[in-house]
Amino acid sequence: MVSRLLCSRHALVVFTVGFSIYFFMKSYLISVSVGIDDENMLLSPGSDLGHSTSVPMYGTVTALNSSMQTLFDNESCRADILGAPPLVHAAGCDNGRCDTITCKRLLFGDKESVDEAVKFTKEYPRYMMPETALLRNAMNCDRFRKLGGYRDSPVRPSDNDFPIAFSILVHWHLEQFEVLLRAIYRPQNIYCIHVDAKTSWTFHSAIMKIAQCLDNVYVATRRQLVVYAGFSRLQVRNYFF
Repeated sequence: MVSRLLCSRHALVVFTVGFSIYFFMKSYLISVSVGIDDENMLLSPGSDLGHSTSVPMYGTVTALNSSMQTLFDNESCRADILGAPPLVHAAGCDNGRCDTITCKRLLFGDKESVDEAVKFTKEYPRYMMPETALLRNAMNCDRFRKLGGYRDSPVRPSDNDFPIAFSILVHWHLEQFEVLLRAIYRPQNIYCIHVDAKTSWTFHSAIMKIAQCLDNVYVATRRQLVVYAGFSRLQVRNYFF
């Protein structure tokens, strides 16, 4: 009985070691083959980057995936999404800055664009907007929607057939919330916002004013004192229904 037990343990150890070596070699061969394929692929983003054939990436060389190419070729995308950010335009377009610091060139990893963006952020550091300023902006809904670039119609007509419901829990960084909402906002979707009971009156009032400016944004009337990583994070989901 003892000899059988020892034999079984010995066989298990041998099997485990052998399988580990096999798995390691397989993973290594796959990583090597992928690395070779990546090194042989270069981007060709177009003439607007100043390159006619291939573009070496700033940092590592990676292949442009199909989703990014779809974004660049999609005519329904707004021009300002891939162009220079509003902050760059507001600072001025001297010396071709608005043509150099563009979202498209940054997404491609163009070295000149990245270097200029680093210089720009040092020259024009961005400060967080106070809650009172955001509350004032939301007092005028027409101006708020225009400044935020909130859409009045879907990107594509077919988007009306596939609306999405969002549940968002908020407890601080009011400006970050507004930027997030602006990025994901579409008029056919529904956005349910729960404001943590720990937030200030100004914070909660600003959220309420933003919701009043957007017909498909709702704020939970019952507020929960949310504890991070606690059960209260799940309880707030019931307040939307």
